[in-house]
Amino acid sequence: MSPTFEIVLNQVKSLTPVEKSKLVEMLTKPKTNGGGVDANRSNKIKSFRGKYRKILPSSEEFIAQKRAEILIEER
Repeated sequence: MSPTFEIVLNQVKSLTPVEKSKLVEMLTKPKTNGGGVDANRSNKIKSFRGKYRKILPSSEEFIAQKRAEILIEER
């Protein structure tokens, strides 16, 4: 562990349970720059998923294609 990490870890150990809970909440909350950067990114991801939904194969189709390729290579 780095010295900085050890210092932070020791400081965290001295926090009250309520403060630890708030710290965990703050660390797990997605970052936003006030401009809705995360919301914009989420919207782009949703749009991409909808737009290319029918282009990408399902997992089962992908596995079947890979098995067929392996059989061809083994010949």
